[in-house]
Amino acid sequence: MVLRMSYVLVVLTILSMDHRISQATSRVAFQKPSIAHHFQQWMIKFSRVYSNEPQKQMRLEVFKKNFEFIENFNSKANQSYKLGVNEFTDRTKEEFPATHTGLTRRINVTSSSQAVDNTMSSWNWNVSNIVGQSKDWRMEGAVTPVKQQGQCCKFFGTVYYKQSLQIRKQCSN
Repeated sequence: MVLRMSYVLVVLTILSMDHRISQATSRVAFQKPSIAHHFQQWMIKFSRVYSNEPQKQMRLEVFKKNFEFIENFNSKANQSYKLGVNEFTDRTKEEFPATHTGLTRRINVTSSSQAVDNTMSSWNWNVSNIVGQSKDWRMEGAVTPVKQQGQCCKFFGTVYYKQSLQIRKQCSN
């Protein structure tokens, strides 16, 4: 009888320990990954290597700021699109245009709406009677998915503009 009670006690102890280990493991499995973890995964995905530790730390801070902006934007309701990390997530707002858009000088604009008013005032942009709430022009073959064009964007833009004119002409016939 004593042997049987000891056996039952050992089994119950093992089951109790197994349950506690399982709970601890599940808590660890559902923890949100840290920014540093996301940064490490991002570095692997985009084959990013930094020349020294201070540069890596500085890029981590930029990545963190951009990642938090992305998370904050995506958490808001009623957004018509989602943001995500890409190969430029470790770049500042100032670095990206300087290195990837071909811009050689700063453009000072006091208000984005003023820039739109000055440059596009003759256009009638109301197309709601032509298309519905949403249209994916990739499905129509009118545009291709987003690609990294580097500093050749103006050449790609010219080609795509000509192609879109051709598609519009075909659609109107």
